[in-house]
Amino acid sequence: MPDIPQEVVDQVGRIVSAYDLQIASIRTDPELSPAGRATRLAQLYWATQAEVEQIRERWERTAADSASSLTRELFGTPSASGADAIRSLFGEAPTRTGADAISTRDADDRVSRIEDPNEAIRLLERAEINDDEVLVRAIARRAYEHASSGFLGGGWSPVLDAYLEKRPDVAAKIQQLEAARRSDLRSGILGGFLFSVAMPREVEQMGSVARNAARAGGQSSSELSI
Repeated sequence: MPDIPQEVVDQVGRIVSAYDLQIASIRTDPELSPAGRATRLAQLYWATQAEVEQIRERWERTAADSASSLTRELFGTPSASGADAIRSLFGEAPTRTGADAISTRDADDRVSRIEDPNEAIRLLERAEINDDEVLVRAIARRAYEHASSGFLGGGWSPVLDAYLEKRPDVAAKIQQLEAARRSDLRSGILGGFLFSVAMPREVEQMGSVARNAARAGGQSSSELSI
């Protein structure tokens, strides 16, 4: 996911501010019994959480659509999945015959058995000399997968660097892909706070039966405004 837009942050902020005001009003309402006050607070909590969750779902759909568009723009594929993005990033040599397809599978199979990054570098150098683009790209994909998942790249970062040294356009795309991954992690952490409404202590102290009953009979937060 990309960073959470400021307009979404502001929208949730306004809802939470109104929620806090309504909590204060309910707590000071002299006509409510303790049980009635807890029920009203529970209804308000569930309604507000549902409203915030709807905003989160809309943002996630919009972000997913944007990610798909960016992936198509950068990598020429309609899929936003990590595996497809990586495969499209390193590409496939034009496949026009059955022999080409077999060559691609053989290269993937050959590279999949390589565990030593030094061996991968040596193979990459030979493939570059022989102008074997299919094998070169297979090595690059494996290097990227290892470099992205292992501790300190698992020793595979030099393999990827050797591939990118002659391909600045692909290097730029990888930077964008990595930036998107960092944003995804950051947005996930921030989203956990932003889209979570604090439950009033009175609701926390309610029994589960009463709390669920209040949730089932909840209204919209605007209907519960005082």
